Amino acid sequence: MAEINRSNSPTTLDDLPEKLLLHILSFLPTQEAIQTTVISPKWRNLWSFLPCLSFDQKLFSPDETPSLTLQFFISFITRTLVHRSSHSDIHSLTLTLHFTADLRPYHSHINSYIRYAVAHNAKSLTIAFQSKYIRWFVSPENDAVYDFQFSLLKNSAVRILSLDRCNLTIVSTQSVALSTIYLHEVQLTDAMILELFSVCVNLESLSMYQCVGMKDIEIVSSKLKDLTLFTFECDEGSLKINAPNLGSLWIAFFGVGHYVIEASALFEANICFIHKVSNYRYWSKVMRLLGHVERLSFQNWGYKVVAAKELFCSGFSFYNLKYLELDTMYSRSDLLGMAAALEHSPNLETLMLTRNLKIDEEDFEATISKEFGKINFSIPSLRKLKMKCYWGVEDDLRFLRLVIKNEVVLETIVLFPIRLTDGVKLPSIVLVKQLQRFQVLHGSFPNVDILYI
Repeated sequence: MAEINRSNSPTTLDDLPEKLLLHILSFLPTQEAIQTTVISPKWRNLWSFLPCLSFDQKLFSPDETPSLTLQFFISFITRTLVHRSSHSDIHSLTLTLHFTADLRPYHSHINSYIRYAVAHNAKSLTIAFQSKYIRWFVSPENDAVYDFQFSLLKNSAVRILSLDRCNLTIVSTQSVALSTIYLHEVQLTDAMILELFSVCVNLESLSMYQCVGMKDIEIVSSKLKDLTLFTFECDEGSLKINAPNLGSLWIAFFGVGHYVIEASALFEANICFIHKVSNYRYWSKVMRLLGHVERLSFQNWGYKVVAAKELFCSGFSFYNLKYLELDTMYSRSDLLGMAAALEHSPNLETLMLTRNLKIDEEDFEATISKEFGKINFSIPSLRKLKMKCYWGVEDDLRFLRLVIKNEVVLETIVLFPIRLTDGVKLPSIVLVKQLQRFQVLHGSFPNVDILYI
């Protein structure tokens, strides 16, 4: 073996290239990165070339009052930008401040920081106002909320925008080059959402978390590829998605009276509602629109799936579905719901099962006592089964017996035990089919014969 030449190897941090040191510093909040000036003379001005600037008020030493703390924090940001190298571009700017009425006098400062980022060709911009309370939207005119002006991004290099607890002002005559937008607790209107896509003609990813003010939401875009809609409820409202290139859709706790999804390229979808009987109406309306996806994640609503003839009606199927992640338990009701879903997924190849939390559920045990004896899993294409949170109790084993009884081409079963041994999580259990029977390839499993009883 050739001897390693250590003569040119770095021996201290000072020996590392500046580009690498700046990359390391970019993972630190700017307040901490500036403190590295005391390490050595080489580090004295290194911070002024940082490509990623991150200012977080909660990391700033508190003063006598919150108002004074905010004043000194704003002053620190200003001084940092003034003394930073004027010839060095930045990649990202992140401002995280406390959500408080004391911010009102500093809105113009925040605008100036955004202009600085734009002038230095920032690609990513995050403005967040944090609080332990949910934002109160009742009186926005009296709310000292920062109003983000989309006009600040005109002709900018910013591609990623994240806003938390802001208001928005959008002028439809001004286009911006954003490709990704994340909105959290932002007050919107139906018109603003339409304007958003009119202004951001290249928008590919949109996430809306706990936003309010909408009713009839229209998302119309030929460029959108990824859409996340999280927490909203308006039974009198509607959601219309017209996005021919949309590939990924996540709808979580987003309940409206009517849904339309026109997305021919949709590849994967994740649908989640709090598992209360009253929320089933939302879940079922969305599920009927997803027959063409290849990857799908949803909750098992048990016997309600079987009883809902309008959901799995004659001729309906998830005809393209190859991968299904199902949040479920393994009661009789759950097995019936699972059987209904599998029956309408003829080309399913991989099934991932996770434990589901049910807040309330109608009692179907008396109703399904006769139905239970008829349960059969239609899994002609299933090759791989994964069970997360495996307990090894009778319900789990009963499910596994049903799978093995009905499988055709199943090759592998992977179980992820939930129990701990001496505080250590048990390793996964892998069963593989050999000579028409499943054998343990990895992990510890009781006598495999119990699966054939």
